[in-house]
Amino acid sequence: MKSYKMKLEFFFQILKTKNYFVLSNFNKYFKSNKTFFLIILFLNYPSFNSQASGQSNQWMHINTINSNLPGSTIYDITQDKDGFIWVATNNGFAKYIGNYQWLVFHNPKAPFSDVCFCIKAQDSIIWVGTGWGLIRYCNGQMTVYDPSNSSLPDYYIYSLETENNLLWIGTGGYGACKFDGNTFTNYSYSNSGNMPLGNIWSIAIDQFGQKWFSCMDDRPTNTRPGAIVKYDGTSWTLFDTTNSGLQTHPTEISIDVNDNKWISSVGEGLVMYDNVSWSIYDTSTVSSQAFFGFSKVAFDANNNKWLTAQNGFCKYDNLLWTFFDSTNVPFNEIGYSIKIFIDINSNKWIGTISKGILIYNENGVTLTSIDKIEKPSFLNIGSNPSNGNTHVKFNIEKNSNVKIFISDYTGKRLLIIFDEFVKPGIYSIPLNLSMLPSGIYTCIMYSDDSNTSIKLIIIH
Repeated sequence: MKSYKMKLEFFFQILKTKNYFVLSNFNKYFKSNKTFFLIILFLNYPSFNSQASGQSNQWMHINTINSNLPGSTIYDITQDKDGFIWVATNNGFAKYIGNYQWLVFHNPKAPFSDVCFCIKAQDSIIWVGTGWGLIRYCNGQMTVYDPSNSSLPDYYIYSLETENNLLWIGTGGYGACKFDGNTFTNYSYSNSGNMPLGNIWSIAIDQFGQKWFSCMDDRPTNTRPGAIVKYDGTSWTLFDTTNSGLQTHPTEISIDVNDNKWISSVGEGLVMYDNVSWSIYDTSTVSSQAFFGFSKVAFDANNNKWLTAQNGFCKYDNLLWTFFDSTNVPFNEIGYSIKIFIDINSNKWIGTISKGILIYNENGVTLTSIDKIEKPSFLNIGSNPSNGNTHVKFNIEKNSNVKIFISDYTGKRLLIIFDEFVKPGIYSIPLNLSMLPSGIYTCIMYSDDSNTSIKLIIIH
């Protein structure tokens, strides 16, 4: 497996450069490490002037301090058929159930660094792409697919898209896969006419059922760092800087109701392809504003475009650009926004790096809350912070296998403190964690119908 420590060290080196000359060397690094490309996006931008204004009832901030959100970095967001929001974080994935509470889930096959890169709802199924395989979660049952137990060719899953009963999967180094629930069909440069390319950052499906992949070429004879590949079911068509208006590092592709393709590029701008011509939106065409290049473009009911920008995010109504940043957003966590998702209530969910989630709705935020049938299990720590001598209290709504363990800040499991089959009821068990050094930990409970977690602070 890859070293996440190496990834973090490399990330901080990039931050120190504060320019894009390092991009030329990124491809070689990621080919050998299969490390997620999105850290390119966190380079330092200067601040910019803003035009939008906000009111307090239009905004909501959810983070690991005011909720049990399992991770502070939000890589992806989706919504299920019942209207509930699910997020993929740097420490597991979670379902929002209202009142700043989440049902939290972790990949049981991740020995450490439970990073979830992407998440997608398909009817009653929640699909999650992680650094340790593909997760299928449905009706309380979790299945993990990886090269050890299936024909899925890679552990790293970077992107997901659904098509009726099919799932399309973008891997970290082995092209794309199609999954029909039983069989994984792999498409890579070794078996499909040199396309799609190795690392699939994003997948979109147009009105004609054609698949569009944004990818990085990791072949030994690589001559291009990035490209868009179209698959019509028979043939593969490649677009790059030599035959289109694409920029050098396309990362995310989205398709609007008019079948226009909107493509974000790392540190370069935004490109729109209307199936005839290419339009470029960058610092030369959109004032001095710049786009982060990671987020898919999100489309609201009026087909306005929403995407992440330098130090914030922005809206494009096909005529004007409106920018949101620290001058007009009532929180200072807007700086590193990397994901925008618009739910059925027109709430804009903005995922950030290390600062949790901002929610914006110009008409007032309205969220879906859990109903009584799906009441979550309760988990609490007696004295918290503590010196290691405390107790854990939880309740179970039905007969269930329950496992409770302690993990460190990286997600590494340190100690199993409870592992039994229990009947419905409220339980309290003593804890002696004096052997753990002072620090911040997570207490995680798995049961048959839900998972939850709580932060634990030990001070000696």
